[in-house]
Amino acid sequence: MKKRLILMLNDYPYESGEYPFLKTELKHLTDAFDVSIFCKSMEGEHEHDPKMTLPDGARLYDNRIRFGFKEKLVSLFGFIFSKAGREEIRDILREKKDIKGRLYISLSYYGCAYYSAKNARKTFLKDGNEDFIVYSYWFDFFCLGLLLEKKYYPNMKVISRIHGVDLYNERRPYNRQPFRKYMDRNIDSLFFIARSGMEYYAKAFSADTGSGTYFYAPLGTERPETVNGSAADGNCFEIVSCSGCIPLKRVNLIIEALSLTEDSDLQRKPIKWVHFGDGELFEELKDLADNILSGRNNLTYEFKGNVPVEDVLDHYRDSKPDAFITTSETEGCPVSIQEALSYGIPVIGTAVGEIPDMISDCGYVIDKDTDPPRIKEAMIKLYNDSFDMDKISVMRKNAFNKWQQDYDAELNSERFITLIKDL
Repeated sequence: MKKRLILMLNDYPYESGEYPFLKTELKHLTDAFDVSIFCKSMEGEHEHDPKMTLPDGARLYDNRIRFGFKEKLVSLFGFIFSKAGREEIRDILREKKDIKGRLYISLSYYGCAYYSAKNARKTFLKDGNEDFIVYSYWFDFFCLGLLLEKKYYPNMKVISRIHGVDLYNERRPYNRQPFRKYMDRNIDSLFFIARSGMEYYAKAFSADTGSGTYFYAPLGTERPETVNGSAADGNCFEIVSCSGCIPLKRVNLIIEALSLTEDSDLQRKPIKWVHFGDGELFEELKDLADNILSGRNNLTYEFKGNVPVEDVLDHYRDSKPDAFITTSETEGCPVSIQEALSYGIPVIGTAVGEIPDMISDCGYVIDKDTDPPRIKEAMIKLYNDSFDMDKISVMRKNAFNKWQQDYDAELNSERFITLIKDL
């Protein structure tokens, strides 16, 4: 009989959300465990019926949360009088920084955790007291909710992945991740998608407690049908980027760097830039590109917007881009780069998170605090490299080899399952 595993998610199956990053792992999880999914659903956020199909045999528990006056009042009293809440309040007061804002964020965090725990008690926690694992895909308030319940369920193990928004202080309002001491002290195992993230966490959060067991467990992407050879014989040098159009991705730096290229830089073939992804800055970035890039005979650009990941990978397969670029100011182990590596695409990326190690032999690393001239310099280096068939072939081969070694989703899923089976 398979051991039971509850997978806590934010979107799937109500939305596609995590699914592109989770689908290979989910297949292995359902082979190894009796899987149920506990999905977040704030009031009014999702329709009642899932938009996506569940794996065969998987059960769905709806973690629907409503925050009316009564719920907010209950959350406030729980935050003030619970052991976890009092510890959090003391820590915030001791830090003496953004006290009002941090208290508000932690109160909201606790409220979501409290009602997530309440929903768990009504659903899968009442199904029995056999040994089981709760696997939170994010180290967030919903994970905190189950950690608050651990003392009542001695046969329950709670584990979590940890990514970027749930890891780095600067990715949270008021530069602080709430409840980290309590969560670190009570989590059974934490699985980091990047080694750099594990190092950051150890320095930032586990010095006083350090009771968790930490593992490096990258996600990975699916094996492509074909690996690209050199595309230097194409009629343009194609650069691709794939990210949200949000401030921390700094897509504007790519546009500004492209604007600095001169006719003398691009004598052998024109440059084409293709961006996948949308977000709050999408229209602003399109306007910027229209203002400073349009009208160039040797430079074209295209904003694809939000498209399915399958379409992005089809583009990599069919168009055989010459370069992938990211100028993000913070990252963990970006899946977008893993996908590019799997198609043998050389990469230009900022020195943040795992990126320097990912692209050390197949691209160019630029400083985190970079600027358009330095980005343009890296672009032109790779542009010139593309005409050296021996050099670019080695770079493409190194890109694929790096993916095969570290980011093959099938192998990484098998390794991850082995780790959690041993809990």
